[in-house]
Amino acid sequence: MEQESKYRLIGENSQDLIAILDTNGVLQYASPSHIRVFGGEASQFEENYPFSMVHPDDLALIRERWDEMIYTKTSVRLEWRFVKVDETCIWLEGIGTPILTSDGKIESILITGREITERKIQERKLRESEQRYRDISERLAERKKSIVLLPKIPRI
Repeated sequence: MEQESKYRLIGENSQDLIAILDTNGVLQYASPSHIRVFGGEASQFEENYPFSMVHPDDLALIRERWDEMIYTKTSVRLEWRFVKVDETCIWLEGIGTPILTSDGKIESILITGREITERKIQERKLRESEQRYRDISERLAERKKSIVLLPKIPRI
């Protein structure tokens, strides 16, 4: 009972997302942090299929990694976009870990994650800045090639 109370305390106060899904991908537990990150009510999360809220461009990757995790019974890490209740899009990173029974069968999947939208925005800005620098460097190099140096004319 005491140990269960400690686990509940962790789950209810964690800033990270903690979720438990069954092997079909149906959400069995969503930590309270889901409300803070995604908006909406707690009741909308449990017993739902969270893959329906994955950005369509990332769904194939999620399915591929899910199948890999189920097949290998090992953890997988990935980053993906998630469509919030208000239809805005955020980036998440997470680790899916299969929880095994004593006979080695997958009982459920533990997903831990966090929002990384700001980090992804900064990474994109850095890539764009680096590309602008490369473009400028290439233009300067081309100008140097095109400058024809005239020989010095001796003074009389």
